[in-house]
Amino acid sequence: ISNHGRVLDADELVSVQSRFKRGKTSAEGTGLGLSIASELIGQMNGRLVLKSPAPQLGEGVQAIITWPHS
Repeated sequence: ISNHGRVLDADELVSVQSRFKRGKTSAEGTGLGLSIASELIGQMNGRLVLKSPAPQLGEGVQAIITWPHS
């Protein structure tokens, strides 16, 4: 999943995955979405990887979910 927007630095990419942490935005929210997603994916033996800038866009963030091969 990719979005347009500002580029996040490495510290922000880690921080936004923590509970109640949000990036620099004026949008409403509690900062739980990515932490919940990351936790659920981890419980299913997957991994959530965030990249910024999104490779195809040159801006924004890309979220990648990987699953172990069975």
